Amino acid sequence: MNAVVAAGSDLGTDFVTGGSTPGTNFVTHESSLGTGAVTGENTPGTNFVTHESSLGTGAVTGENTPGTRIVTGESSPGTGIVTGESSPGTGIVAGGSGCAPLVTGAEPAPGYVILAHLTRTGWLDVYDAWSAERACRCVIKVVRPDQRGEGRLAERLLREGRWLREFSHPHLVRGYETVTSPEPLVVLETLTGETLSHLVHRLRRRPAATDVALLGMQLCSAVHYLHGRGLLHLDLKPANVVVERGHAKVLDLSVARPPGPAPAGLGTCCYLAPEQARGDPLTAAADVWGIGVTLYEVACGDVPFGCGEPGTESDEGGAGTGGSSAQPNARYPQTEKAAPPLASRRRLPPALAAAVDACLRADPAARPTVAELAAALEATRPGRP
Repeated sequence: MNAVVAAGSDLGTDFVTGGSTPGTNFVTHESSLGTGAVTGENTPGTNFVTHESSLGTGAVTGENTPGTRIVTGESSPGTGIVTGESSPGTGIVAGGSGCAPLVTGAEPAPGYVILAHLTRTGWLDVYDAWSAERACRCVIKVVRPDQRGEGRLAERLLREGRWLREFSHPHLVRGYETVTSPEPLVVLETLTGETLSHLVHRLRRRPAATDVALLGMQLCSAVHYLHGRGLLHLDLKPANVVVERGHAKVLDLSVARPPGPAPAGLGTCCYLAPEQARGDPLTAAADVWGIGVTLYEVACGDVPFGCGEPGTESDEGGAGTGGSSAQPNARYPQTEKAAPPLASRRRLPPALAAAVDACLRADPAARPTVAELAAALEATRPGRP
């Protein structure tokens, strides 16, 4: 039995939550971007313990009732999370062109009523909706009307929905349902809180070193769970992580796939591992890079590599989602030079800086495993014997 230990702050109370592979002991501690209890489900043989503290004060809270400010579990490539106020009768139309989105009060499927249009990506419309069966708000993702001729997009959406329905982990967004007619759609939980990308740029000060390490524990937890189910996430970034009262959830499995060959540039430009940018076969090390680059940005307020617009992306079909798509001949600085050491951007405990820097090694084989990274971050816990 593996013992994957990911520890952190001594603030808060112990909670047992789910989310590792059978027979694995994966222990984490919640970081200090907020406070609050964590709940979840265990898989057979798993002992997953988390501890709370405060990863991000000022997180938005609210009940799942009409009129509450929400962060949605939507994050297709290029857009990350959608935030906003919505209430019955309000139509918030965000960007996009072509066919108009559904109006407030429309019923995209039996039992669901549109409350507001949240955002339009390169191939999706995302809505705040009401579920009559669950008596709560939810997030609905549908293929844009002008993209419905692309059958692969519908299958990609439904594939993500099926995965999120099957998976149960406290650091992954939950999927409620997939619907195939009259049009394919996915129903996800509504998340209150804010994305890391929003949080990092809102805070007056950079998060404490302990907070950075403890956030890493949660990301390791989610990634460890996905890898145990044969999937790489491949688009880890602050916009794909929502934090509420110290509890982080990873979103967006739209480009997730098993290890192996993948198109060059799959994911989001500034967050791609070098092998992703080149189109080399992908392994779990690509997600270790994703964890590292996310922690780097949280710690420093900026990514280690600038590569044009932050939202520039590519996917398997070339459908852009945040505006522009990455060009086939795009140059990625992470394939040409090493990441600047974290210590060159911010003073942090050497062990923590070294753990993050190790994730950003150009050679995938030189990066730590998820378990090794979790252990390294755990070792930075103040007061550890």
